[in-house]
This record gives sequence, C-alpha cells and structure tokens, in this order.
Amino acid sequence: MERLLIELIKRQKQLNEAISATEELLKGAPEGKLRIDNNKGNAKFFQVLSKYSSGTYIPQEERMLADKLAEKGLAEKLLVHAKRELASINRYISFLKEESADHVYRKLSEERKKLVTPIMLDGDTYASMWISKPFPKNPQFPEGLTFKTKRGDMVRSKSEVFIANVYYELGIPYKYECPIVLENGSVRYPDFTLLDIARHRVVYHEHLGLLDDAEYRRAAILKLREYRQNGIYTGKNLILTSETAYAPFDPEQFRRRIRDSFQVELLKQVRK
Repeated sequence: MERLLIELIKRQKQLNEAISATEELLKGAPEGKLRIDNNKGNAKFFQVLSKYSSGTYIPQEERMLADKLAEKGLAEKLLVHAKRELASINRYISFLKEESADHVYRKLSEERKKLVTPIMLDGDTYASMWISKPFPKNPQFPEGLTFKTKRGDMVRSKSEVFIANVYYELGIPYKYECPIVLENGSVRYPDFTLLDIARHRVVYHEHLGLLDDAEYRRAAILKLREYRQNGIYTGKNLILTSETAYAPFDPEQFRRRIRDSFQVELLKQVRK
C-alpha cells in the first residue's frame, strides 16, 4: 500500500503543479477560441469571440495569435481533466489511509492477532513485526563491539555508529549483523540488514571501512562476489559505503542518499 500511496502522492504533486502553471498561462491568453477551417489541406485560422460568430480570419503575419489560441484551448481542456483527476486521487488517498485492506489486521484485538496469520499488512505493522523477530548474534570477535549507537546497539566502528544513527533517525528499521544463510549453506553477517518499508523488501548494507589494507580488500572482494552469486548486489538490494585514508566516509552525503533511496519524506506524507 505504501508504494501505491507514494506514487499517488507524486501524481498529486505533479497535477497540482500542472494546474498552477496552466492557470497562470490562461491569465495572459487572448480572448476567444480558435477555429480551424481545413480545405483540401489548406488550413485557415479564425479567432472566435462569440458562439454566434464563425470568427475573424487570422492572416499569416499574425500566426502567433493562432498559436496562442491553440495553446489556450489545450490548457483549458488540460485544466478540466487535471482537476477531475486530482479530485479522484485526493479521495483515493484518503480512502487508502483509513480503509485500506492492509489496515484490517492492525485493527484486530491483540487476542485475535495471536490466533491468525496476517494476509496483508500496512508498512508500520510489517516493520514492527520484522524488527521484533529475534536473531542469533554474530559470534565472531564480540570484543570488537565497542561503540554504542543512539538505539543502544554495540557496533565495531565510529562510521558504523553514524550509519546506524542515520537509519534510526530517519525511521528506517535495521538489524546489525543479522545472519543470512547462502545457497551453499554458509552463514554471513552483513553489517546492516534494512527494511525498505515503501517496497516491503529487505536491503543489505556493507560498510568497507579498511580498504587501505590489502588483505581486507581481498576478503571484501570475495564476500561481494559471494553475495552476487546469491542475488545480492548493488543496484538491486545492496548498499555499499567505504572509506580510505585518501577518501574518507562522507556522512552528510550518505544521509542525503539514504533519505532519497528510502523515500523518507514521501513516507512521512503517507503516514499523515
């Protein structure tokens, strides 16, 4: 539902902008309408000022008047259809926010929820169930978990603290070092496993923080190749960030990128 609402909100904005632009164009439009008399491929243009008149001929040297009248006719038709479509979209957005089938499970009593398996879920309920599901912790090098995030997670670097805090502040559900089982049965622990609420899908994030180190680079390349073999790759469901001594991690660029990728501002409008 969230994905549909986001697309409707985008269309709502597009229509509002088109209506404003069209109304502004019509303020400076010439009077009357355009009539075209097409006789054997020879078009003649007339400015019609009254429904009782067949119009005044527009000579070739005043062709710009015909162009403006044509633009006015298009704008008037567009305005009618845009306002009609916008009214329908506004009603549908209101309906989805209140009466969508995705909300049925959320409105059940807690006792009933325990007795059923949900068929459809709204994004917030889906996220709540996803984040509350426990998972085994990474047993490797627990002594490396020395940095604390705003949510209270312990992570392995200052950059991971910032990354986790961005997800937390933007309302993007995440799990730190949540295990995934690959096709060959091996277990890997991506730095972050994320829930893309707008699309109801899981996304992974690996932060490559020691690329100056040759052995680290080799291990990272092998890990990313393994991910690709299991359908996890950039452009689909994997976020990659990195840092080196000559190319440090850029926190603000990352925040902007994540805000756009996860459509955070549009999700806020969905939740209003």
